[in-house]
Amino acid sequence: CIRDRIQPIFHSEIVQNYKIKKQYTEIARIDVDRYKRELIREITRAYYEHQKASNLVKLADTTLSLVTENLRVSQRLYENDKVTIDAVYRSDSELSKVEVQQAQAQNFFEATLSYFNFLLNRPLDSEVELITPDPQPVEVSLDEASQRAITSRDELEQIKQYQKLNKHVTELHRGNNIPGLYGVVDYGYQGEEFSFTGDDDFMLASLVLKWNLFQGTVNHHKVKQSQIEANKLEELFLETRQQIKLEVINYYYAMQAAFESVQSAQKQVRSAQRAYELISRKYSEGQSSLLELIDARSSLTSAAANTIIARSDYFTSLADFEYAMGTKGLENY
Repeated sequence: CIRDRIQPIFHSEIVQNYKIKKQYTEIARIDVDRYKRELIREITRAYYEHQKASNLVKLADTTLSLVTENLRVSQRLYENDKVTIDAVYRSDSELSKVEVQQAQAQNFFEATLSYFNFLLNRPLDSEVELITPDPQPVEVSLDEASQRAITSRDELEQIKQYQKLNKHVTELHRGNNIPGLYGVVDYGYQGEEFSFTGDDDFMLASLVLKWNLFQGTVNHHKVKQSQIEANKLEELFLETRQQIKLEVINYYYAMQAAFESVQSAQKQVRSAQRAYELISRKYSEGQSSLLELIDARSSLTSAAANTIIARSDYFTSLADFEYAMGTKGLENY
């Protein structure tokens, strides 16, 4: 009756397999961080899309009040024989158009609300608290943004982990040419008769070298293949780094253009507001035509809508730029 106990003392395969599993764990963690960062970006974009929808609803409500007042003024002017009946009909037609726009804006609002809540895994009709920050120019320079991206982007860190993984795989194949050292302990009983006394048992301890002598060529080819993979990973790293730099440049200038668009749109709103107020007052006094009033109102509504869209585009561009820089912000989610 013999019992064997074998304990590896040194075996390259065991060491490298442990390191390989550890690298796979790190790669999986980076995958999770990448998903979180992409989700944050999508949530941010959805938030500002919903904010845009909310502002468009408010604009539609304001416009509806304006055209309702215009209809009232047209009716009063008609009663005083200062305009013909077609002015009333035209004002009523404008009111109907705005009511359609109001319904469309409300549908857009409900759709963006549902999608935002969906991303947050909340009931789709949950109310969202909206804030309206003013667009501000980003103070970070393009060079600084590029440097942040290179040091922070998960894509590059993941490739580095794959490079470490490939290094361990290479060492695994090389280690197959190194003998493994084992400690072996045999314990049992021996004798010509069935006797299990203290005089019949024995224990034998030994060191054993295990070396596969006929896999050298196979291991050599596997090492060469791993070295080829290492070169591919290095090329992928350099290519990805260039793509990230290009992405930062594109989002940086898109954000700058979006900020300038906001400034321009706000100026247009102020001019359109003054023009509408002037023409509206003249129309109520019978000194301006309905066509001029409708044109001024349309210009004002269009300018206000452009401002809302420009603001939303700016904050969406800002979210893209922060994503390109590798901004985490995971602690807020």
